[in-house]
Amino acid sequence: MKKLTMLWMCTLVLLLTTTTIFEMSTAFAQTPGEQIAGKWMSSDESAVIKINPEGDGTFSGTLVWLKDGNQADVNNPDEALKGRNLVGTTILTGFAYNEAENAWMGGKIYDYQSGNSYDCKMWIEQDETLSVRGFMGLSIIGRTSTWTVFTPNMEAYLSR
Repeated sequence: MKKLTMLWMCTLVLLLTTTTIFEMSTAFAQTPGEQIAGKWMSSDESAVIKINPEGDGTFSGTLVWLKDGNQADVNNPDEALKGRNLVGTTILTGFAYNEAENAWMGGKIYDYQSGNSYDCKMWIEQDETLSVRGFMGLSIIGRTSTWTVFTPNMEAYLSR
C-alpha cells in the first residue's frame, strides 16, 4: 500500500512540475504577432532596422545603423527633412498583425534611397527571415526584399 501511495505521489509531483515548466516557458514566448520585434539586417547588409511594438498594437521600425555611416536624408521630397539624420529615422509605420494572413499589413515603408514611401506588408518565412514587400496600390506590383535577424554576435560587423 505504501509503495502505491509513493508511486501516486511521485506521479503527481512530476505532473505538476511538468505543467509548471510548460506554463512558464509559454509565458515568456513571443506571440505570433510579436515575432517581428527586434533588429533586422537589410538584404544588402547596408542597414539595420529595429522594429518595435507601438502602444496602439501596431509596429514601427527605426533605422539604427547604416553601413556608410550616418548621412542626411537628401532624397526626402520634404525640403524641411532633407537635413535630418537618417539614423534614428522611422522608416516603417502602421503595421498591424493579420492572423489570417500570418503577416503584418497596412503599413508604410520609407525608401530613403529614393525618397519615396510605399504601402508595405511583411511576413516571416520558415527560415526565420523577414520578407518586406513594398508596393503601390496592389501588392502584386512591387518588390520584396529579405531581411535577416540581427543577432548579438553581428555587433562586430557594425564596426567595419
